[in-house]
Amino acid sequence: MRLNEYARKIAVTLLLEGLKAVDPQRLILERVKVEEGVLRAGGREQDVRNGVYVVALGKAAGEMARAVEELLGELVRAGVAAVPRGSPRVELRRVRVIEAGHPYPDEGSLEAARLALKLAQAARQEKLPLLVLISGGGSALMEMPAPGLTLDDLRRTTELLLKAGATIDEINAVRKHLSAVKGGQLAAAAHPSPVLSLVISDVVGDRLDVIASGPTSPDPTTYSDARSVLERYGLLDKVPQAVLKVLEEGRKGERPETPKPGDPRLEGVANVVIGNNMTALLAMEAYARRMGLNAVVLSSMIQGEAREAAKFLAAIALEVKRSSVPVAPPAAVICGGETVV
Repeated sequence: MRLNEYARKIAVTLLLEGLKAVDPQRLILERVKVEEGVLRAGGREQDVRNGVYVVALGKAAGEMARAVEELLGELVRAGVAAVPRGSPRVELRRVRVIEAGHPYPDEGSLEAARLALKLAQAARQEKLPLLVLISGGGSALMEMPAPGLTLDDLRRTTELLLKAGATIDEINAVRKHLSAVKGGQLAAAAHPSPVLSLVISDVVGDRLDVIASGPTSPDPTTYSDARSVLERYGLLDKVPQAVLKVLEEGRKGERPETPKPGDPRLEGVANVVIGNNMTALLAMEAYARRMGLNAVVLSSMIQGEAREAAKFLAAIALEVKRSSVPVAPPAAVICGGETVV
């Protein structure tokens, strides 16, 4: 086997090890424990002896919900899992699986959000905890337009923002203020019942307000911020009039703001990241060392244009070969992040 073929085989092997480390079921079963009716995760504890309601959203929602059912059994009163349309079928006993649209919300997204809010309200009324399972893609898979808006309004606005080149922070500032579930609103619907969110992060830096648009995290942005984004990209005369009306009413205080940091409705909320990019990278590093390689995790925060990131990584490879920095050959320099093409 030629050297480049051997190196590629090693790289693929390491990649598969990284993927195994962030398998949703594995993460839940390894990092979440239930003993005598108490659920423990990431240093947090939640009494579930009287039962729990479950809401799962994102590309990993089905597998996460299946693992939770395995852990909690009949303690799961009811639940919903919003998964991408066309996903492998997941058979669940107490959690209803709903296929929904991605990257744009559809009627399935609406149905999933409607049931999620119903479950949050049931948790509040029965004084039971709400367990929320969050993974990437959840923003589109579970959506409830704010009063006065339609899914088409949301889709059209998101499409315009994407085509204009808006950043994820700017897009989130807008769509959180056009939604009834994003930006901490799902958690607020369950108040004062406790809410525990288990999160698999697909976002560089693990920002909870960004992952799936933060349904259980406070939103630091405002209606004014959202309108400013549309103005910045020259979209005020392009988005649906109903969207402008909602933002203007919000700016005037005629609509409630999304929950902000310190909002009492989020006092009983705990968000625990159970898996992220670094989880995969560390697993790859450990496996590489077992293979006899000098391995190092360089960064989990590589961003920017893919071609520019490739030049940087190639320069690192040359440095390893010529000066044994940051590690000596045979080496595995492991990086993660999110680049764009």
